[in-house]
Amino acid sequence: MSPPSSTDTGANRGVLKHVFAGLEQSFASLPWLFELLVELYRPLVRREMAIADVDASDRVLAVGCGALPYTAALIAECSRATVYALDCDRDAIADARRTLTRSGSGARIELVAGDGAQLSPTSLDVDSLDVAFVAVQAGPKTEIVDHLRSVDCGPDRIVVRRPRPAFAAAYGSLPDGYEPIDSVAQPAFAFGRSALFDGRKTETLPTDT
Repeated sequence: MSPPSSTDTGANRGVLKHVFAGLEQSFASLPWLFELLVELYRPLVRREMAIADVDASDRVLAVGCGALPYTAALIAECSRATVYALDCDRDAIADARRTLTRSGSGARIELVAGDGAQLSPTSLDVDSLDVAFVAVQAGPKTEIVDHLRSVDCGPDRIVVRRPRPAFAAAYGSLPDGYEPIDSVAQPAFAFGRSALFDGRKTETLPTDT
């Protein structure tokens, strides 16, 4: 049997991501689930904030916040930083807004509908960004990271959640040539490591595997 083509792989990835996103939006109406996720992810996000040295003076971009933006909520709560929570799905953004309103955790969070591979700080009405967090389901990761590195006044620190092998086909992963400057192991179901990358522009590397 011949291996699946890149087109087939991309199509399968898109289907799986759509299914997972749909499930998250279905669960967005359950306030207790958001609160549970906040507590489960609290130590994971604290580890990510530690390697990225996030503090209250930072302007943080959370790429791929989804309908349950617990990562953005935790960054805002734990660091007191201003967080721009981004998702390309407008329905997810609407659900996220309702989720944050119900939980009372949206004071430092601005929800934005947009693509992480196209966004610029000026479109957020800020002079610059300091840190970006790329969710495990956000993609294509190479395009997002390369774009954030290329824009003027983009973040100087980029944290990327790296999927476990079982989820790599669905979520995509950065090629081996992308070397992090730091990383931390994570006990999450879908990702096993959070990696910190320099936000400064480097040479262009191959696309997602």
